Amino acid sequence: PCNIGTSKRNGDDELITLVAECAGVDVALSSDVLGDSRSKSGDFASPDETAAVSHTVGFAADEATAIEAIAQFADPDLAACYSSSVTTLLNELIGTQPATTDPAAATTLGTVLAERRDTSAFGSDDEAIGYSVVIPITSDGQTTEQYIDVIFVRSGRVLSQVAFNGTDAPFPEDALAALVATVIERSASIA
Repeated sequence: PCNIGTSKRNGDDELITLVAECAGVDVALSSDVLGDSRSKSGDFASPDETAAVSHTVGFAADEATAIEAIAQFADPDLAACYSSSVTTLLNELIGTQPATTDPAAATTLGTVLAERRDTSAFGSDDEAIGYSVVIPITSDGQTTEQYIDVIFVRSGRVLSQVAFNGTDAPFPEDALAALVATVIERSASIA
């Protein structure tokens, strides 16, 4: 995998802010809804570190507020905004790398593609919304594709985000489906 350094920005938070500003959604709604009730796991990675998953969960004050919060992720502009926001942040990271006179050694970002993915197996739009993203990065003449699938799920007043990452291949779909089903089942038991 390509290591393109660290950013002056706070990665996930900055990405959320950029996407929200671009799509015109209220990022504060999700933050205010979850407040101090949010908890994020670390990344759980495969032994070869080519696949990883993380989970964030939190509670809204009530189910109506949780439905309002997840509805924002259905915004039709969100995929395009995610692509442009990821491109902005990664180009900033690439710009922090030491200059090289060898064009083959330079790190470059290809076209970031994001699209809404089918989450109907996990419930209706007020229960599950997901996106798939492909990020091609070339460094030292080698191109690596990063695949990201983000699934937002709601069960009652419980909101979760499950992020799946794969290097050069998407996270295995059967494992993704099983893990999201587990998140939904456990969320329902505490909703």
